[in-house]
Amino acid sequence: MELRRNERAGQTGEPLGDPGSMPGRVTSGCSYMCIVPDDAAGRWVFSGNTSFIRRFITSAPTQFNFYRFSISWARILPKGDVSVINQDGIDYYNNLINELLANNIQPVVTMFHWDLPQQLQDLGGLTNSIIVDYFEDYARILYTKFGDRVKWWITFNEPYSIVFGYSTECNAPGVTASGVGEYLAIHNLLKSHARAYHMYDNEFRTTQKGKVGITLSSTWAEPKSQSEADLEAAERNLQFTVSTHDFFGLNMYSSNLIGASNSSSAGSQISIFNDMGGMVMGQDPSWIQSTQQGFNYAPSGLRKMLKWVSDRYNHVDILITENGWPDKGEHNDTMRTRYFVNHLASVLDAANLDNVTVLGHTAWSLIDNFEWDNGFTVKFGLYHVDFNDPESPRAAKESAKIYTSIIKNRTLPENYLDPEN
Repeated sequence: MELRRNERAGQTGEPLGDPGSMPGRVTSGCSYMCIVPDDAAGRWVFSGNTSFIRRFITSAPTQFNFYRFSISWARILPKGDVSVINQDGIDYYNNLINELLANNIQPVVTMFHWDLPQQLQDLGGLTNSIIVDYFEDYARILYTKFGDRVKWWITFNEPYSIVFGYSTECNAPGVTASGVGEYLAIHNLLKSHARAYHMYDNEFRTTQKGKVGITLSSTWAEPKSQSEADLEAAERNLQFTVSTHDFFGLNMYSSNLIGASNSSSAGSQISIFNDMGGMVMGQDPSWIQSTQQGFNYAPSGLRKMLKWVSDRYNHVDILITENGWPDKGEHNDTMRTRYFVNHLASVLDAANLDNVTVLGHTAWSLIDNFEWDNGFTVKFGLYHVDFNDPESPRAAKESAKIYTSIIKNRTLPENYLDPEN
């Protein structure tokens, strides 16, 4: 299971675009600074404390095998570098990790989920090559403080989303340097990941015996036709930049229909997207569309994506690190249940029929959550949260009950399976 949150403890530094410091907006903001509905950013922030873990995660009917969470760089290193180490932050994560393990739940830890300390962003963030050294220092502290118990590490969550923030205002930090900024950022990000991976190999793997990977996001690129041009366009859309890893983390929600573009303007402006070559993205009319733009229901795409990754990257072990369905918060969330059941069926087909090694599936998300510039208007949770109540009470949705049954019985309920499954 996974939960993303804004956390504070002790002398934590300021993370980039900290919504707690900017009520009603976040920096991943298009030209209007991404106004958050209902001033959600300043109104409610999940505390993520260990009493929540004791009262909810470890006692909920849904008995999770692992729990993915991210560590805030600014919470460990308030100034971004090792000149100040926040012991309160170290204690917080130690308590969380220990509580999980006491309940037989394995921690899966992401080092960087988009919240770069502001002091490092002021130096240019990921476009400055010095970030590689800073990230290495940060990773060494995490391995040293938590690696005796954490055996699954993810260095970066969604590199494409991160570096897109150096091309457009629509992602943090909103640097409009298209054609230059995103290439500098991805270069330094991959070097940072490699530095953390090799450091683990050289200094920690023998004693800690863990694994280090990276999580990439994608939608399945379904060719619009079997023409050579459409097939080539879909393949370009799928290509990843992959560094050294022990496993491949995959975030996937939806599929796109990809066709070749004959537009003379394709690629006229230098950017990562245009440099992929001319292509047109669309939707198959048979795919069910979510109320949230950009999300659709096409579970066969997950099987195809898993097979594609396995075939292209030497049968790498794959951990599905995010997969879920957005809606407006219905308790009887039949569509979310159908989504999970049939996507899990696709995972089984990939494992059993395509010989893909899938380590696990992470549902996004455990509870209704703060979803970036959508605030709390879009819901992904298995558990409903009443954000209008100061106590933020939680209640299981129908999907949580079915997901619990799947974990307990290790079978998929046939009444939710699509006919093709």
